[in-house]
Amino acid sequence: MQLVTLSDISLKESPLHYRRSFNATARFVVGNQSPVGTTVEFVIESTATGRPYVSVRFTERLPFPLVPALRLVKERVSQLEQDGQLP
Repeated sequence: MQLVTLSDISLKESPLHYRRSFNATARFVVGNQSPVGTTVEFVIESTATGRPYVSVRFTERLPFPLVPALRLVKERVSQLEQDGQLP
């Protein structure tokens, strides 16, 4: 399984300054099948130590295993956060 793209990332309003919520579209490829797109919500929360904690929730049922998909999205979101590429 591969995460091809994480696109259409939009920031949702939040009254908490240490918590940022986003909506996005994730496209996965499993084996030789065509890409499958799904909507995803993720939250980046700053912990007391200053390190970001990422949580992910898929808004649609996935036709493939959930745990590897969660891991791939969390890794990509963490990388985008480190690179400063999130809105």
